[in-house]
Parts: sequence; structure tokens; C-alpha cells
Amino acid sequence: MKLLKKHTEKAPQLIALASTFIAPESKVLDLACGQGHNGLFLEKQGVSLSYLDKNQQALERVRNNCTKAANIICADLETEPVYDLGKEVYEAILVFRYLHRPLFNNIKEALKMNGLIVYETFTHKQAEIGRPKNPDYLLQDNELLAQFSGYKVHHFYQGYDSRQQAYISQIIAEKI
Repeated sequence: MKLLKKHTEKAPQLIALASTFIAPESKVLDLACGQGHNGLFLEKQGVSLSYLDKNQQALERVRNNCTKAANIICADLETEPVYDLGKEVYEAILVFRYLHRPLFNNIKEALKMNGLIVYETFTHKQAEIGRPKNPDYLLQDNELLAQFSGYKVHHFYQGYDSRQQAYISQIIAEKI
């Protein structure tokens, strides 16, 4: 399996690192994608992307910036029952600056065997220096490691990121 090119300075560090583990023919979901910057970085390298967000205007910007046909999904991830991402659909799922704990099981189910979770969001320490402050949107210490226990961890970081000026936790882990 041929891996993607190394990162460029325009790509956030985690997605750049993750790109070294994602094959160009992979099917990837950019979950709660906003304007899709992370997915667009991978798409330019040949990856097939699905972009999911509840903000229709942001998704229109994604559609306008896509270099090829992409699957654009407008959906609210915080519905009851929890939004269904499918079973063993994706080789990778990207989640940046978003946390809705009821989705964790659906994310795991939507990953194919040997699929990657690439996750980065704020930790509880972020509330000490800025937003968000709501504990519902802040990870506890080692929460990503606990959620993806049993996965092969390729990268894990938790602490203060001076580049982003935020307390974050991030993981790249492979479903085994």
C-alpha cells in the first residue's frame, strides 16, 4: 500500500502526520468537518472523502473547494438516537475540535478493520485559559486512550500545544 506524501506547512500537524498512514485509495470521513480543511488536504492527495456536518453553509464551501466529487452529508450528529455512521465503511475517520461522547461507539463501528481514527480536541485544562468551558466538550485525562483501548496507537499527545495555544488531546490509532 502506497502512503501519501509527507505534510506541507499548510496542513495542521496532526493531519499531516496522519496522512503518512493513509493510502490514496482510502475512503475517509471528515466528521463534524466545518469548512473541511483537514479532508481537503487529504483529498488533494487522492483520498476519497465524505464530509459530514450540520452546517449547510459550511458544507457549500466544502463543495466549492473540492477538487473531485465528494460525498457531502448534512446531518445533526447530536440527535436521539445517535446518528448512524454505518458499519465498517471507512478506512479513516477524522475528528477535530468536536466531542459528542455518544458517537464514540458509532465511530468505532464505522471504521473498517485496520482503519484509523484521527482525533484531536480540547482537554478539561482548556477551561482554565479559554473556550470551551463546558465539560461536555472537554476530554478528561487519557480519555481518548481509554475510548480506543485495544487499538494500535501510532501517535498520542496530551498537553499544551503552543502552536494552537490550547490544551489538547490527540490520537492516531488503528483498529485491530
